[in-house]
Amino acid sequence: MKKTLLILFLAATSLAACKKDDESSSKLEGRWDFVSEYAVVKENGVIISEKTKKPEEGGEALIFEGNKFTLLEAEKTESVGTFSITENTINFKFDDSDVTLLLKWNSSTEIVITTEDTYTQDGKTYSEKQDRVYKKR
Repeated sequence: MKKTLLILFLAATSLAACKKDDESSSKLEGRWDFVSEYAVVKENGVIISEKTKKPEEGGEALIFEGNKFTLLEAEKTESVGTFSITENTINFKFDDSDVTLLLKWNSSTEIVITTEDTYTQDGKTYSEKQDRVYKKR
């Protein structure tokens, strides 16, 4: 399930390049440690699950260098690939995946990466949203 959430977390697509993107990419340069996650699931617009998660032992981190990223789990490489950003999105390309997620800058040392998914099952509409907060080391 953790791997599935990671794939979902790293999943919806768009690519852009301009001077502002280059400036944002350089702001992202370095190591970002996972500090918290807020996840909510709604069924037909009503919250049915709400969870807050803190880092597990060993933690998780994203390292950005140039246009490359490395995802670490307990200081071991989990995924590597390339990335690009716009003002409010980040696009990850790794393995056979090409995923675009929402990116929000809380400050120059804190970002939030958001995953959103909506689907219908048994006539009910579900929406899932995860906000993952990372702090620059």
